[in-house]
Amino acid sequence: MYTLCIMQYTITKKIAKHGSQSIIVIPRILESELKPGTIAKITIDVLQKPKVFLDTKDQDGFFSVIEKTI
Repeated sequence: MYTLCIMQYTITKKIAKHGSQSIIVIPRILESELKPGTIAKITIDVLQKPKVFLDTKDQDGFFSVIEKTI
């Protein structure tokens, strides 16, 4: 007989970059709970999208910066 033990953690993280991939870094405090081979269910709620600044040229040839949330 197996006993299922569910531990739940809520963390808020900024998505990091590792080479060309976006990653989520697990806090070191959870390192002992989330060892390699551990199966975890991950749900991602996007709280804020990054902002992109676009350089645009108007009719007169002047550049302006536009802030856009993607």
